[in-house]
Amino acid sequence: MINVWGAEPFTGIVLHTDDRNTYVLVLDDEERGRLVTPLSARVSGRVYVDTWRGQPFAHIDVISVDSSDQ
Repeated sequence: MINVWGAEPFTGIVLHTDDRNTYVLVLDDEERGRLVTPLSARVSGRVYVDTWRGQPFAHIDVISVDSSDQ
């Protein structure tokens, strides 16, 4: 499930998996503008660790978001 976390101007698009893992999604402005949340989707991309809101967090550099809702 993809949701928005945080409050403006510090929001992040976040993926929550069935296994209770959480990833910050790294999207360009165009992709972010097309995304309507909450959304159930399959995300593919490169996983890496970076900071978000001052804490280490898993991120995904998104290659694709596949959903029948889009």
